[in-house]
Amino acid sequence: HVVTTDDVRNGIVPNEIIANGNPPRYVTPPDEATDDVETPTTSNSSVSVVKATDVTLIENPSVGYEIPYTFVVTNTGDVPLTNLVLTDTIASIGKVELAKDSLLPGEQTTGTATYEITQADIEHGEVRNTATVTGDAPSGDDVTGDSNEVVTEIRQNPSISLVKSTDDKKLDAERSIVGEVISYEFTITNDGNVALHDVELIDTLEGIYDLTIDWDASTDEATGDGELSVGESVSAKAKYRLTQDDLNAGGVTNTAYATGASPKDETVRDDSSAQTTLTSSAAISLEKTASTDSISADDVSADTTTIVYSFTIRNTGMVTLHDVTLTDEMLTSAGVPVSIDWERSSDASTAEGVLSPNETASGSATYTVTQQDVANGSVVNGASVNGTPDVGQPVSDDDEVKTTIETPSPHLSIAKEVDKKSVTVSNLPIDGNDEIENATLTYTFTVTNDGNVTLTDVHVSDMLDGLSGISVVDAPNDQTENITLKPSEKATLRATYVLTNADVAAGMRDNTATAIGTNVATDDVESDPSTVETEIVAEPHLSIIKSVDREHVAGTDANVGTLLTYTFVVTNNGATTLGDV
Repeated sequence: HVVTTDDVRNGIVPNEIIANGNPPRYVTPPDEATDDVETPTTSNSSVSVVKATDVTLIENPSVGYEIPYTFVVTNTGDVPLTNLVLTDTIASIGKVELAKDSLLPGEQTTGTATYEITQADIEHGEVRNTATVTGDAPSGDDVTGDSNEVVTEIRQNPSISLVKSTDDKKLDAERSIVGEVISYEFTITNDGNVALHDVELIDTLEGIYDLTIDWDASTDEATGDGELSVGESVSAKAKYRLTQDDLNAGGVTNTAYATGASPKDETVRDDSSAQTTLTSSAAISLEKTASTDSISADDVSADTTTIVYSFTIRNTGMVTLHDVTLTDEMLTSAGVPVSIDWERSSDASTAEGVLSPNETASGSATYTVTQQDVANGSVVNGASVNGTPDVGQPVSDDDEVKTTIETPSPHLSIAKEVDKKSVTVSNLPIDGNDEIENATLTYTFTVTNDGNVTLTDVHVSDMLDGLSGISVVDAPNDQTENITLKPSEKATLRATYVLTNADVAAGMRDNTATAIGTNVATDDVESDPSTVETEIVAEPHLSIIKSVDREHVAGTDANVGTLLTYTFVVTNNGATTLGDV
């Protein structure tokens, strides 16, 4: 006998045997002989379930992503099973419908289910679950089978983003000053697929201040400080004061970064930069001056007269300048060193060749006037200065100064005057050496230096024969001889002259004089002659003296016929020649 399912279900295999036979005819049949035996059977009721999915890894998960599951239930016992129920441990799947709910030994049935993952699953990084099948054995006992554990890995992609911005993306350096405040704004966002904790914001810009994250205003009120749920954003602010280095660099580049930790404590980070451009405002000025803007001809002496040039360089821009150089080609070609006294610049903190905003530096050079300069009548000297900012093109400035040199132009003038323009002479002495009454002339000489150089040894030359010595009446600084006259100065001299018979005969006395002086740079200087005339009016006059050789006749001489001899002396004692006398 082969044990059947019913035998197992019944728990025993009963077997009764009956023995009988047929005797020969007319023999009474014997009674049947019977016997029975029972063989107890042991039933094995069991069930198994195999759970499987073809999704073992989700690379880019999102809430609602579906995981398909398949279930294979097998009656692994030796008795039929009924009322089979398959239940998944994931609550949202719950009971799984099977194709059949009763299975004979060795028979199988299947079921399927789909699961939509949640944010919690993503946070967890995997979905682990099992299933349980239950059924009834013929004996009335419950039969249970648990499935294998199925694991679907969910790839966590933690990520954080930082957007940094400023309203002051471009500032005008003409108005920008050290200490001006730039405001920064930050937006931190969890753009990954898992929540983040220990979220921080770090700004690397030295000098940043008032950096705060406004957690109370985040987009997810459920999270606490330092936490960001998926998609949540939070804002932050900070401030920064401009420095001179920023102006020099032409802008401020500010980089910050945000960090956070995933549920698996994986650190994520994002960097963001904001650029503030400062429009370059570099400028430099040069002021060049000369110790004199003119040199009088009186002071000119080639190879000894000097001009001292002074240079003042100023950084008139908003940024520091480097490689500041001063160039003066005229002085350099003349062998005169040109340099800047950096040790005396107005900002002791800067190095040689560097000018901070509004800093000044100066220099000087001494130039000796040449004969060519004197011939040119001036010295024109130009210089230039150059500097280079950290950002942008070099800047420069130039200045020119002119020193006028008066060309030596010595000149003297003389004005001669006489106290008598006309003299009337009524008689002349018989002896020509005697002075004529009222016939003395006084000459006055006014000598003027109307050139542009000082003259020395100024004197009057008057060749009139008989002129008295020429004396100084008035001169600068009470000079009485060897007169020195500066430009525009005057001296007055005087001399006298007595008219002679010849002058009367001529009817006029003219007199010419010149002024003479000396300049160290030139030969003697002689004025144009100056002439004055004195008219002489001669009055005619005759005188006669009559004499007789005998003043008294007496005696024998007193006779008629006595001869008396008369003598007549006629004299022209007027001032002019007489005819028909």
